[in-house]
Formats: sequence, structure tokens, C-alpha cells
Amino acid sequence: MDDKIVRRVDETAQELFDFLRQLVECNSYTRNPEGLAQNASLIISKGLEHGLGFDIVPVDQEHLHFPHLYYSNTRQKPFFAMAGHFDTVHPPEEGFLHLADEGERLVGPGVNDMKGGVVVSLFALIVLNGLGLGEEIPVRVIYNADEEIGSPTSRKMISEKFGGAAAAFVFEAGRLPGDRILTSRKGAMVLELDFKGRPAHAGESPGQGVNAIMEACRKLLDLDQCNNGSGAATLTVGTIEGGTGKNVVPARCRAVVDIRFATHKAGRRLQKEIGAILDKPCLPGAAIEYRLDLHRPPFVRSAIMAPYIALYRETARELGLDISEGSSGGVSDANNISALGIPTLDGLGPVGAKPHSHAEFAIKQSVIDRTKAFALFLYRLAKQKRRTT
Repeated sequence: MDDKIVRRVDETAQELFDFLRQLVECNSYTRNPEGLAQNASLIISKGLEHGLGFDIVPVDQEHLHFPHLYYSNTRQKPFFAMAGHFDTVHPPEEGFLHLADEGERLVGPGVNDMKGGVVVSLFALIVLNGLGLGEEIPVRVIYNADEEIGSPTSRKMISEKFGGAAAAFVFEAGRLPGDRILTSRKGAMVLELDFKGRPAHAGESPGQGVNAIMEACRKLLDLDQCNNGSGAATLTVGTIEGGTGKNVVPARCRAVVDIRFATHKAGRRLQKEIGAILDKPCLPGAAIEYRLDLHRPPFVRSAIMAPYIALYRETARELGLDISEGSSGGVSDANNISALGIPTLDGLGPVGAKPHSHAEFAIKQSVIDRTKAFALFLYRLAKQKRRTT
């Protein structure tokens, strides 16, 4: 059966690449509802061609429509969870709209992040289903349409549908250099700061004012001391704005800080340090209001992941692929899924680089290689589970 799976992937290669082009060239910027709907329709149609019936789970928020997709062939537990997203960061007006075949590389909007991963996961299921193996492999699949903005409307759905999964697989891009899957990611918090002072004429009565921008500068420099030299914890001031004019002592200043941390312990430490720094203003008469939100918890490599990592790497090795492990400072739905206590592997999509840029690419051969590796891995994993239950 192993050889049949590998051959079937090769037989579907042209269809796979044609479908990838369709997806990539259908703009699905997260705030482009028409494009999201068209992408969802393409995936549904391709699934139906091969006996996979995806349901739309629509969610409306802030006047936007998110057509999340869900497929399940089982109501039983345990099952295997598969996750991907088809929204991208590329607005249609940027003009980055087409897939370019550059020989070894495919360059296009979302080919790396992560329409390539959607295609790998979908065609792995298509191949297994076509060989009559679908009923032997219990899966639940979610392709969401809001991952690039933090999965605000799909997060609850992921938690509800994937609870009780034996393991979860996320198809963000594999990493270069080498041929890496992801077994950990930093967590992320967002710190929003509002500094308040008192306005005054900058020439006639500056001493009567309280400079909110100066208060912000002092506190932001204090916060910078929380940066961990090893990179395990990073704070980056992303935006700052304030004041009303050069001749007015500014009464307000606002800043937003991106925070990344490698472990839950590091996150708790940062929360305490930030609270202590912001507890009291530096300037008499100034005030500070802030909100610290957990964007995504860290995805931490754990012992429960080891058997899945070992089986995936062994399977890939038999296909001539030398798969290694990696970590990322970026976040994905793997952060939230792993926080449910589910063994999770990420970076199972095609290998590539430069996401969120107009040079975004995937290695063409890796699209096929990763489809073979996952299809064979999932088949063997399901076979293992049947023997032990």
C-alpha cells in the first residue's frame, strides 16, 4: 500500500499544481470577503470531485464575512486534526496576484503562507480517499479564513471541533535552510499603552504642562530592559503617535508593543515585570493606562510529541527526505491547538521562505514531497492506532 500511495501522488501531480495555481491567483486577503468566498468555493468543489464534503461554517464580525471550512469523516474519538488557512496578507490593489513558475521555485501570493499547505493536506486526503482508505483514517479538518488577523472568529471553532484529538497537524510552510518542520513557536502578547499628560503653551508656559510623549519615551526605554539577550523574550515598539502640534506640550501619546516569549514561565515573568514598570508614572501629573492581551500562547515542544515527530521523520527518510526540526518566532493556529493539550506538528506544508512579501516562494518539488510524506505518515499512524486500540 505504501508504494500505491506514493504512485498516486505522482499521478495527481498535474491536477495538484493546477489547483494550487487556481487558489493562489484567486486573491483572498483577509479583508476581501469576495475573494475569501471564492477560495472557499474552490476548495469545496475540489473536495467534492473526490468524495470529500466540506461544510461552510460562516462567521460575521465587524461587517466582514469569514467562510471557514470544516470536514469530518467521524464522530468518534480519537481522531486526527488537520488545520490550515486560506486567507493571505496581500490586498488585491498591491498587484501581487499571479503564480510564477521559476523552475525550482513557485512565487506568488500565499503560495508559502499558506495555500501550498492547504493543497498538500487536501491532496493527501484525496489520495488516501481515492485508494479506499478514507474510512480507516478518522480525521477532522479546518481551513479557516482569518488566521492572518489572529483567528478571532475561528478560534472557538478550532477548540470545539478539535477537542479530544489524538494529534493535530498544521500545514504552515516548512522552513529553510534544510527541510524543517516546526515543533515549537513563541507565544505572543500585545501591549497597548495610553500616556496622558497636561497641555500647555510650549513657549509661554511649558512648565504648566505634563509632556505625555516624554513620559512614553521613559517608560518605553524601561520596557526595553525586559528584552532577553538570548532572544527568548522580545519586546518591540511597533507604533507610537501623540501630540497635536509643535507648540503644544503634548497631553497624550499612544504606543503599541509586540511581545514574544518562548515559554509559559517567560510569559508570566514578563507580565509581572511590565506591571511593575507601568505601575507608577515617571513624571508628576502623568497617567498611564494599558492593556496587555495574550494573542497566542507559546507552542512548546513536549514529550507527547516525540512519537509523532519520530514517525514523520522516519517516513520522510524512506522517501529520501532528510527532515529536521525547527522553531519559529511567528505564531500560527498550532499555538492554540497545542494549548489544548494535543500533540501538534506544524510546518508540514511545502518548504519555502519570504512569506508576507512579494518574493514569497515555495520549492516546487517540496509540494509533491510533502504531500507524499504526509499521506504515507497519516496512513501509517492510523494503522498504528488501530493496532493499539
